Amino acid sequence: MNTHYNVSPCDCLCGLGESICWDDKIVIGVRITSWNVNGLRPALKRTAHKSLLSFLNSLDADIVCLQETKLLPGDITRDLAVVPGWEAFYCCTRTARPYSGVATYVKTEGISAASLLPYSVEEGLLREGATFSKACVESPPASHPSAPTPSDCEALRALHDEGRVLESDHGAFVLFNIYAPAVTSPDEEAAAARFALRLAFYAALTARWQALAARGRRVVVVGDFNICGDALD
Repeated sequence: MNTHYNVSPCDCLCGLGESICWDDKIVIGVRITSWNVNGLRPALKRTAHKSLLSFLNSLDADIVCLQETKLLPGDITRDLAVVPGWEAFYCCTRTARPYSGVATYVKTEGISAASLLPYSVEEGLLREGATFSKACVESPPASHPSAPTPSDCEALRALHDEGRVLESDHGAFVLFNIYAPAVTSPDEEAAAARFALRLAFYAALTARWQALAARGRRVVVVGDFNICGDALD
């Protein structure tokens, strides 16, 4: 699904088209596109684009967030890593086969491009230093009692290795590009275990978002959430 978000940087936080300033960076208006491509290279062929550059430019967006890129680190060749007019950031699976994966592309040309370039980009669900386990287990926000437990965080390391989260700090806002785990197993026990892991995944992210919001940061979340309203969906 290809989804466009017209935000500045998030129209639930400030009116669409307004400019905001954060640490001397001004963002006039941001267009973010999120798309589960189900394999980046096959998607380029399906959409008749000969290059990633052509594909990105066709979306008319300032930031493009892709999910299910299905790339291993060694699959990122020069044509995917160096895209004229764009900065490319990848979070790849560490498993043996191409699977999952997310990518965020930020335009470097245009009126507001300079203000959109991220100060930092973090990949994965768990990381050293200010980890989810330390920030969310030792001191979980009171408003979120379901923050992950230490055992949850151990289980989340498997999801971390699947390449499902890119967190980019753009100064004016922090952007999360996520590909949540799906529950597809026909086996009830396996499906229940995967569902519990997905809840832990969201609990960890929610605690992270709340921690950022508590510091006055604006948070924008896009991606493939793999959430169905009911069984028919």
